[in-house]
Amino acid sequence: MKSFRNIVLVIIGLVQFAYSQAPATLAGIISDDDDGKPVYGARVKVLGTGFSAFTDSSGIYSMVLDMPEGYYRVEITAPGYQRRVMKERYFNAGQAYSLNIALSPTAVGINTVIMRSASHRPENALVAPAAAAVVNAASLRGEIAFSPDILLQNMPGADIAATGIDRREITLRGFNAAFNPSPYLLADYRQASLPSLGVNLYTSMPLVTSDIYRIEALNDPISALYGPGGESGVVHFISKNPFTHPGLALSIGGGERSARFATLRGAASIGGVAGFKITGQYAEGRDWELDPQDHFDEQQLDADAPGVERRYDYKKMNANAQLQFKIGSSARITANGGWAVVKENLLTPLGAAYADSLVHSYGQIMVQAGRFFAQGYMNRMTAGQLFLYGLDTSVADQSQQARGQAQYDFHFSDGRLRVLAGGDVKVTRPQTGGGIYGRNEENDEVQEIGGYLHSLYKISPRLDFTLALRGDYNDLFEEVKISPRAALVYKLHPAHYTRLTFNQAISMPAYPSLFLDFPLRRVLLNQSGGYELILQGRGASRGFTFNGFHGNREVAVMAALPDLQPNPFGDFVPLDEFPAALGYLNTAQATGALFSGPESNIPADLRRLDAEQRETLVELLELMGREALKSGETAPGILGLPANSALGYEPVSGPRDVPALKMPSTQTLEAGYKGLFKNRFLVGINAFYAQKKNFISPLLLETPLVYLPEDYVREQVLDFITSGDPAVEQLVRELGIGPSATVGLMTHLYSQTPSGIVQPDPGEDGSGVTPVSSPTAIGGLLTYRNFGKVQYWGFDIDLQYMPHYDYTLFWNLSFISDDFFDNKELKETHTKLSLALNAPTFKTKFGVLYHHPKGWSWGVAGRYVRGFPVQSGPYLGGLPEPYGTGRGGVEQYIVFDVNVGRSFGKLIPGLRLDVTVNNLFDYQHREFVGAPKIGRLALAQLSYSLREPEKNNVPN
Repeated sequence: MKSFRNIVLVIIGLVQFAYSQAPATLAGIISDDDDGKPVYGARVKVLGTGFSAFTDSSGIYSMVLDMPEGYYRVEITAPGYQRRVMKERYFNAGQAYSLNIALSPTAVGINTVIMRSASHRPENALVAPAAAAVVNAASLRGEIAFSPDILLQNMPGADIAATGIDRREITLRGFNAAFNPSPYLLADYRQASLPSLGVNLYTSMPLVTSDIYRIEALNDPISALYGPGGESGVVHFISKNPFTHPGLALSIGGGERSARFATLRGAASIGGVAGFKITGQYAEGRDWELDPQDHFDEQQLDADAPGVERRYDYKKMNANAQLQFKIGSSARITANGGWAVVKENLLTPLGAAYADSLVHSYGQIMVQAGRFFAQGYMNRMTAGQLFLYGLDTSVADQSQQARGQAQYDFHFSDGRLRVLAGGDVKVTRPQTGGGIYGRNEENDEVQEIGGYLHSLYKISPRLDFTLALRGDYNDLFEEVKISPRAALVYKLHPAHYTRLTFNQAISMPAYPSLFLDFPLRRVLLNQSGGYELILQGRGASRGFTFNGFHGNREVAVMAALPDLQPNPFGDFVPLDEFPAALGYLNTAQATGALFSGPESNIPADLRRLDAEQRETLVELLELMGREALKSGETAPGILGLPANSALGYEPVSGPRDVPALKMPSTQTLEAGYKGLFKNRFLVGINAFYAQKKNFISPLLLETPLVYLPEDYVREQVLDFITSGDPAVEQLVRELGIGPSATVGLMTHLYSQTPSGIVQPDPGEDGSGVTPVSSPTAIGGLLTYRNFGKVQYWGFDIDLQYMPHYDYTLFWNLSFISDDFFDNKELKETHTKLSLALNAPTFKTKFGVLYHHPKGWSWGVAGRYVRGFPVQSGPYLGGLPEPYGTGRGGVEQYIVFDVNVGRSFGKLIPGLRLDVTVNNLFDYQHREFVGAPKIGRLALAQLSYSLREPEKNNVPN
């Protein structure tokens, strides 16, 4: 018995000895003090030793401390957060220690925070399987912005073209456009583009700067999650949560161009169960103006209807509210609603327009319970009009869009495999009062349904594999479109990752390209103005055919001759035996109508004629037509489309059928690296190769016009002038330019003035190009078609350096291989088809930011943009021959922005003054064709914030 006791004592002693020799351990969770979310990539270091560990995506770290017992300090650092050094504590061997720390974000810094947009689930920006960029709330303190889009200005890969004081066209990696529907725009998980029109009107977004919690941008296609529209990347604005960000924030300011603005944000919680917030904004100013003395501005103004003057007053208001309920520890219900009204100039596919009190409203319900998420929302246009300067008319839009979505995040194999499964339904109901969509108003509703699976499998501790698949169906195209996505992310080091990504994405054609039915131009055909050619814009959802013409080769007569009985206007005649007299008489009428119109519309060779000469020329043209009418001579008509050439048109063999539009698609292969060195230097490199096909063309004239052959006309004119007729000789003398010049001028006018037009087959309702048949009007078809397949490549480089938590230096550049694709590059025979990137092949942005939360802040940023051509609807410039003149595109520019601010917290807690000067040196430059030149804009803002103590940490 005694020996047994001795054995036990020996064993206990050995255990105690072994335990005393075991190293200590340290573990815990590092979180964000602002919202309680885990901080990924934070480094926990025991000072004076070589021991450290990095947190994972859940903010968890652990390490074994094989070091002598004693007092040590622990340091916690993370990019974008203030450094923390804990007080000395004693570490005993064999003990397990726990240390949970909440880090405070810095006002400026390298941002590797948790984001959601890349995978519909929280993940770190370093690890995200996409080219991701994030702007957090701390870096927005002191920013002055009418609308949130300007806050994207220095993001890598973002192309931002200012077209007004508060209007910008934005794209990610090129292919910008006027009235751009890209990228896929979200505000608190709700698609924020205007219903029906589909345009991203950032002015109407329900956000004020003081309420923005985070901005997430994904440059690569991501239709596998978001469906049609995700092919051009995603921008997601996320607002602050009333539980974690209670308090009151007010601001008021003003500046150059008569700018005045004010914002309000108030948020509070009740009993930790219910939270609410309200936000509001008002802004007004004087927009940038077109200069009539500037040649390119004059071209834009000349396109306006006679007597129409541009408006340059800018104004916006919005009001928004949120109510949120907590249910238990992981469930919440959120209701959002808001309203915005906008007055500003816009560049639209129908020409320059003024948004006259456009009202956009929305309502949204979200439910989140653990890994389950569901939402439903409605976007509506409820009032206001678009005034089209070129047509001197207004159009209304009261369209609606409703959407429902649900998803669940499944975890398998202890979290190694995660599968996000979800689906959504969207219904878009355009309502324009018969205006923009005309005859299609009753059949333009589109219903879409989609489902997706997004999986993440941890192959090893260093290698993650992402595979996503989405299918989409809508009742317009009546086919299922598949969007796959695959990505490999390899961890070189806890803060260094490489990735390889493949995406296939689709895009829903814009609703105007599908359903447009609107007269875009009216061309007077005779001096009295009683007859006209109506160029009707038509959507191509069902396409157009020309079987009738191919069967009988007959064309409609455009000669407006009311004194002839019967009047041939609108009659169908053989193209190959076109009555020459109709061409001559129509030319006389058209020339007279030209002389009676604006002087700026008259060609230079006719503008030099005085009033008497012009009258004589019209008489001479008509006299030859009357003589030809007696003889009944015919000529083989030539089909052509107007062009900037010696002939004045491009000959074509005949009209081409217009197939029903298809969805554009994109395939990309991308490789990327993102690494963080010593928590201070962030390097991001992304290279991509892309293929795009089935682009949507601008509006093209698809009904060829009929011209008389130039050689035939010259011979007939020469016989007429030399006929010896005294009346003819008298008119030639009165014209006063000589017989030879008279022959040349008449030949030019007769051969370049169209007198007939091809008509498409009637639609299903039996109507023609225009909705209503008229004895004094004939229609020309302007419509859209799919075209082209292009390949291009590019890369982005993003560098950020934070020498101290108060300072950040940044520099990024982007390059794309081409900015213009001619018909050969597009693999198209139609020489009218070409494509511009509408964005630079090279751009770079750089700057330095300083912010002390209790003192001064300042920043300097520069942007260089290489010049580029523009081809977007009616806005053309810088296109190479033969597509344009090579002049008038966007020229290269470099601008600098500065801001300075001061917190007066010691005097009045929460009081702050900020001043921002955009385009510091007032460099007058144009950022998009059709837009005015942009100069300096200096703004000052006084803000006050009162923040309540936080009672709960609820993830945003």
